[in-house]
Amino acid sequence: MKRFVLFLLLAAAGMLALHLAVGEEQPTRANGKPSAKEGDDERNEPDRQGGIPVGKGNVQATVAQFGQFTHVGWRTVRDQDGGEHQVQQFELNAEDSKPVGETLQQLDRVAVKLFEDGVHVADVTAQRAFVEIGRDANGRPSLTENKDLDLRDVVLTTLAGSKLAGLRLAIGDARVAIGDTEITLVTQETQPVLVVFEGERKTTLRGIGLRARLPRSPKNPAARGEIEILTDPVLETDGTTVRARGRLHYLEDIAAGTATMTVRDEVQLDMERADLQMSGLGRGEASPGTPGRTTVRGDRFEGRLLRGKETTATGQVRQRVQWRRLDLFGAPATVDMPDGRLQTKQLTVLPGLFGETFQITAHSGASHLSTTVPGRRGEPAETLVADAELRIHLIQPMEQAGAMHRAMGFPAWTLRPIADTQIVVTEGRSHVEVGARKADASGGIRVLRQQDHDAGVVHGFGDVALEARPGAGKGDPLQLTGNDGFVLSSTEAVETLRLGPIGPDAIAPGTVPPAAFAAHRFRLRQGDADLQGEGGCLVERRGERTDLWLLAPGASIVANVPADGLVLRSVHELRGALLGRNAADLRVVGWPVELVTERRGDRITARAPYVRQLGPASLRLEKVPEDRPTGLWRGLPKEAWLPRLHGTGTTRDGDEFDVEVHGPHIDVHHAGGHTAVLDAESDWTLLQPTVTARLNRPGQDQPMQLSCRARRIRLLPHVLPPAVRQLYTGRKHSVLADVGFASLGNPWLLLEQVTDFQLDDPKEGHLDGTCDRLLVSQGGRAALFVGNAEAMAPAVVRRVHSGRDVTMQGARVRVLQGTEEQLLAMGSFADRDTFLPPKVTLHELGKNGLLSHMQATCHGSIEVRNDGVNFLGPVRALGLRPEGDVDPEGLRIDARDLRMVRHLRTGDVVKVLAKGVTLDWPRMAARTAELEIDLERQRCFASDPNGAEITVPGWPTFRSPEVDFHYPTMTLRAPRLRAVQDAPAPSLGGSDR
Repeated sequence: MKRFVLFLLLAAAGMLALHLAVGEEQPTRANGKPSAKEGDDERNEPDRQGGIPVGKGNVQATVAQFGQFTHVGWRTVRDQDGGEHQVQQFELNAEDSKPVGETLQQLDRVAVKLFEDGVHVADVTAQRAFVEIGRDANGRPSLTENKDLDLRDVVLTTLAGSKLAGLRLAIGDARVAIGDTEITLVTQETQPVLVVFEGERKTTLRGIGLRARLPRSPKNPAARGEIEILTDPVLETDGTTVRARGRLHYLEDIAAGTATMTVRDEVQLDMERADLQMSGLGRGEASPGTPGRTTVRGDRFEGRLLRGKETTATGQVRQRVQWRRLDLFGAPATVDMPDGRLQTKQLTVLPGLFGETFQITAHSGASHLSTTVPGRRGEPAETLVADAELRIHLIQPMEQAGAMHRAMGFPAWTLRPIADTQIVVTEGRSHVEVGARKADASGGIRVLRQQDHDAGVVHGFGDVALEARPGAGKGDPLQLTGNDGFVLSSTEAVETLRLGPIGPDAIAPGTVPPAAFAAHRFRLRQGDADLQGEGGCLVERRGERTDLWLLAPGASIVANVPADGLVLRSVHELRGALLGRNAADLRVVGWPVELVTERRGDRITARAPYVRQLGPASLRLEKVPEDRPTGLWRGLPKEAWLPRLHGTGTTRDGDEFDVEVHGPHIDVHHAGGHTAVLDAESDWTLLQPTVTARLNRPGQDQPMQLSCRARRIRLLPHVLPPAVRQLYTGRKHSVLADVGFASLGNPWLLLEQVTDFQLDDPKEGHLDGTCDRLLVSQGGRAALFVGNAEAMAPAVVRRVHSGRDVTMQGARVRVLQGTEEQLLAMGSFADRDTFLPPKVTLHELGKNGLLSHMQATCHGSIEVRNDGVNFLGPVRALGLRPEGDVDPEGLRIDARDLRMVRHLRTGDVVKVLAKGVTLDWPRMAARTAELEIDLERQRCFASDPNGAEITVPGWPTFRSPEVDFHYPTMTLRAPRLRAVQDAPAPSLGGSDR
């Protein structure tokens, strides 16, 4: 930008030189004689002998001056004490002269010395001059003041020690008109003009035609100086060239020292050293063939300058010209740099405190900037694109704040942060793009960054939109929008973005946020992940990880993460991260949070005051903590303090399920595919989770209903993996594998420390129980109750169906629905060698048959089927009363093997089949290898190759291989019956002997 300053300075030099030549003579009347035209030669000039007329009356004569001509100009200077003295102003010498008119004198080979305060400062030469000659008071020839001067081949050269030392001005033929108040200098419109300044940098100004108007008294407050090069001005200095097709016009307020210069029509500035290189923002390589070249083009250029004085180190006072503003107009004006391009309708440049470029502004309409900036973290250079509806400002703060600090003596190293800082400011609707990052703002954008550093700040205003694309084109871009600005700060490690007037970190818990914060609307998207709300948004980017902190005073945040099958609503505060399309490390506060998970028709809706993420595919719903922050859950209803989860869907069998879970905390795990796992667990308090479920089967009027309270409840809508299967069954191939594990895609229910389990099925009846662990398979319509091996506490299962009440106890109890094998009580634990004898209690409701109420304990498994009850090991059974206590009149059976047969239609026990039996009954006692009790025929059949022993009260003990006993009539039939002991001889009817 220094090149512009020199341009203006040299244009002003012409005016100053003429000012020195004319001086400050007091104005007198001018006669305005015309000057010779360009191309006039000796033949066109007056050839008559002229002279100065003298004489009186009829005696007339003329006096002519020939040969060498010399004239010295003086001016009177008033002293401070009121006195006056003469100061030499100029000295004119001509090698030859002659009169060419009555008072017109031709001077040839003219040399003029110009003086300033008595010091010779400049020389003016001309091949020829035509001047008005008169006589002074002593009768000597003298130049007539206030007359026109016609000069040919004029050259002005300033000398060392002058205010403009090193200046050479060649204007060819010129006409100088000296008026009462001003001096006018005019050349022909086709006359070449040359200005050469041998200063700090050699500068050359060329053009065609010159016009100048200079005041005769510069101290006049209204004095104006004006210089104009008519066409084709060209300025060249130190690798910089300025050219135009139109006029160069310079206008100065002499008294104020302010000036304006205008250059018109096809203005072009070429700089080899790229001084306009975006104020240091771009540092890319130059394009081939034009190393370091910057070209500025426009239709009109305006520069504003300020003239002053300065004292050199030697004490000399000299003129100093400073530029104050440069404007370039175009349609559009363009700046082509090695690292970019700027297009605008008007370009304005302002200086800093010491004349260096401080601010470049593109304005008066839409502007476009494209340049290159260094890549982040050693990556290749990136392209910076900025579009603004109103203005683009490029600011170098070092030339303002830094210059002030330098003047105050601050060391250079302390100013490095300011020196390395560049600022881009856009106004109006703006778009800024740097590499893979984009920003749009309706109210403008400010960019502040440090050269050679990744650190920087971007500030957007109004409605904003941002986009950050991942490196190497992998992954989805991060897109953010808001309606109240943003602040983006970056370092080598992290990028931090704040959407809205203030960030969530500025809101203290329990305080009322500002209205502008609560009214700010934001939205964040990455892939198909979508989060939006009203409040504040804080985002941090570290590589491929995006950390989030969202805060909405009205709990308006909605988060949708389809990749995780996750939807969050009514969110007050959300913290977490996005890894690609997936969420991570979520911590969510709401009033309460509403969570929705959907996969292939299965839908889970949960409400909880606090939700946090346990892993890549796991969420935990928690109650309001006991030490909750003040005001965080202010106004939350008491019934919303605990998490609640509601799930609906359809199994692969076509059954529709509806599940609701309550508890201190509930975990939701994505188990792959379209499946999810629900896990509810009690905390350190006595509060336990509960689950209720309904299952609607096709063609069934009433649903199956389930309710349960346990320390831990898990719902798995898929087949169990082998590890979990082995945990609950103790082996890879178990009884459950035979009935349940083929039910892919159907929900499973896992419970621990079950205190209350209730199941009602319109076909299978009622089921309840308690146990240490419980596994329920909806697809296999099976359940496994497991007792506590540590405490040797059995699982207890009660089933009421078709008028029967069956209670099973055992280390494990299996329940099947819709099959013949319905109940199975086992005595072994999966992970222990200990044995807990299973027990079954049977009540035929409303009946009083022989075995309508009974209880049996087995040293093997007990199997309850539709067609009977099987005891797969030594068993002891005894009859009960309907109330449940032991019936003294009931049966007591000890058997190695026992089976109770049911009627398939009524379900009543119709037969009892036993082996290795000892029967104890008030009506009969028996010890036999095999025993059959036929309850329909009311008969007992005993058989034993070694002889069955039968004892009937009042009878002796009999032994026989086969015994048939009809207990209502106390009739006994047996072949080869033999008494074992004496007994009264009652009357026996129907004996075979």
